[in-house]
Amino acid sequence: MIILFGVFLIAHGLVFAMYAAHAMGLFEVKPGLTWPDASWALSGLIGDPAVRWVVVGVFALVAVGFAVAGVALMSHQAWWEALAAAMAAVSTLMIVLAWNGRMYELSEQGLVAVIINVAVVVSALVLHWPNIQR
Repeated sequence: MIILFGVFLIAHGLVFAMYAAHAMGLFEVKPGLTWPDASWALSGLIGDPAVRWVVVGVFALVAVGFAVAGVALMSHQAWWEALAAAMAAVSTLMIVLAWNGRMYELSEQGLVAVIINVAVVVSALVLHWPNIQR
């Protein structure tokens, strides 16, 4: 189970890398998806181009963090829990801040990632699962 969950954390990080690439304009996750433009919290303060670069930076960090947490878990390092939980919290905050404030296309704006992030936090910090003790 340790290897499976470690690979899952790495894959979760790769999804954040994909959304960072989308925010950079390298490709579209879904045709016509303008996310993270029109962020309810940030666009009025710093403008959409700056929001995109903030998302790119944060999601790139999160992608690396989840990958490192996955490798740490598979290497039986106890600190994987704190890193995975921190990346889940940071990415959830960024998803909420980048949300456009509308209740449609939520899955394209990160709702599934938020649900996974909650599961990662509960798994790591509440259940301490998977247990790395042999």
